[in-house]
Amino acid sequence: MSITTVIELQAIQLANLVQGMNDYSIPVLDVKRDATLKYDDWIEKRLRKTTWYQVKNYWRGNDGTGRIFTHYPGSVRRMYWENHSVIWKDYIGGERIVRAQRLRRIRYVITLLIAAGAWFGVTRTPAGQHVQQIVYVIVLQLLARSRGVVAGLIVKSYGVAQSLVSRLRG
Repeated sequence: MSITTVIELQAIQLANLVQGMNDYSIPVLDVKRDATLKYDDWIEKRLRKTTWYQVKNYWRGNDGTGRIFTHYPGSVRRMYWENHSVIWKDYIGGERIVRAQRLRRIRYVITLLIAAGAWFGVTRTPAGQHVQQIVYVIVLQLLARSRGVVAGLIVKSYGVAQSLVSRLRG
C-alpha cells in the first residue's frame, strides 16, 4: 500500500466532507459514536488476523505489545471503495444531505417507473398497455400517500419520463 495513495484518499474524503458542508450550509459535522465504534471494531478484528498484530513490533505502542493505530488492514482498492463517498448518515449534522439523497433516489425510481409505463404504452400491445396501467396505478398510489415534496418529485419525474419516451420514439 502506497502511503501517497492513502494520503490522497484521505484528502478526497475530507474534500467531499467540506464540499457537502458548503453545498448544504452545514456549520458543524461530528461523527456519530456508534459509527466510530463499529468502524473501530472492524479495523481491530481485521488487524488481529495480520502478522503485525501477532508479533512484537514498533508499530504497536506499549513496548511493542499495544494497539496498532497506524495500519489499515486491507488493500488500497478496498480502502478506496470504503471511502470513495461520504456516508452522511454516520454524521451528526448530515441529516439534510441524507434527506436530499433519499429524495433523489425516490425521484430516480419514480422516473424509471413512469418511463417504463410510457414505453410499454408506446408498444401498443395489450401486454404493454397492461404494464402501463400497473405503473400508473403505482404512481397514483405514491401520489396519494405522499406529502408535497414527493408529489412534486412525481410531477418532475413525469416530465423527465415523457421527454425520454419522445426521444425513444423519434
